[in-house]
Amino acid sequence: MKQPPHPYETTTMLQEANRLLGFSSDKTMKLAQELFDDGLITYIRSDSTRVAPEARQEAAKFIREVYGPEYLPTEVLAGKQGAQDAHEAIRPTCILHKPKDLKSSLKNDQLKLYRLIYNRFLASQMAPAEYLQITASLAGLNKKKRLIGSKEIRSLFTVTKQKLTFPGYRAVYIGQKGEDPDPMVQVLKQLDPGKKLEEIDIYQVAHQTEPPKHFTESSLIKQLDKLGIGRPSTYASIIKTLLNRDYAVLSKKYLEITDLGMEVIQVLEKVFPLIIDYKFTSRMENELDEIAAGKVAWQDVVRGVYSEIEKAKKIN
Repeated sequence: MKQPPHPYETTTMLQEANRLLGFSSDKTMKLAQELFDDGLITYIRSDSTRVAPEARQEAAKFIREVYGPEYLPTEVLAGKQGAQDAHEAIRPTCILHKPKDLKSSLKNDQLKLYRLIYNRFLASQMAPAEYLQITASLAGLNKKKRLIGSKEIRSLFTVTKQKLTFPGYRAVYIGQKGEDPDPMVQVLKQLDPGKKLEEIDIYQVAHQTEPPKHFTESSLIKQLDKLGIGRPSTYASIIKTLLNRDYAVLSKKYLEITDLGMEVIQVLEKVFPLIIDYKFTSRMENELDEIAAGKVAWQDVVRGVYSEIEKAKKIN
């Protein structure tokens, strides 16, 4: 059983629009703003997955009528932990505004993003997908029949595949560009316990550890969110600044740092090591939240930051 995804927040919307549609974060935010201005989707700068009760009820009625009562979930998805929750998740303002009915009124890219948001929200209100898991363990004696104590050494190979038995939310949302049926599922279903298989070829492949790939816009936004850097409203502008100032360039879909970017980092690490540390940025975000909540005085936070900057200047 696989649970449906949460409806979009800004971070996940930016990630998937980049991964599935190839949209830059800046383009996605502009398109989302246009959809919001037209009253088709809720507020686009949100870190919450909360859905209003009336929107849940409207979606449940739609799912029951269009897909059937078996597609309704037995329980509501738990919300995202640590969200500010000032706004709802990003969702269509009305589930009856189906993407196919808006083809004549929306531009092509607007429609693509709206369909993504619509399907994700609808899926989040549906039942989990159910699978049949098929596992085959293939065992055989080594040809040399070496012994460890009184036991013969055996080779054991295990293959596990899943077959979809009830689509649930996957009736409207998969989350990938395309999924082909896995032919191995049919192969495994044909195996019987104790059946003797003919050995065709067995070989080993050596793999060396490879360096991590460059960030895409999607993976960079995911990392920023994981580290607590920035807010939903700033992710697109962060990437736009990196590109506009030639600190990084887009090579195919990857962000690659430039010589200028490396030089800027080296200077900042030398002069302001505290400020360039991402832990500092994350901590500042939390302190700004505490100021907004009235838990600390802004003068104390600013005084502490200036004190640390002065110490760094004296050292350098």
